[in-house]
Amino acid sequence: MKQLLIILVFTLVSFAAFAQQEEYQKKTYVSSENDTLLYRELVPEKLILNQSYPLV
Repeated sequence: MKQLLIILVFTLVSFAAFAQQEEYQKKTYVSSENDTLLYRELVPEKLILNQSYPLV
């Protein structure tokens, strides 16, 4: 029974790991004092240049 549970958990974890997609773009902000801030940006699939989008 334990072996079945271990196999089931391993299968579910592997599916969850492969389900993640790179939707966010990796970015870096560098300040004038050379401090860096790593962040990710989610851009809409159909980006309209003259339209404003919320920043959260």
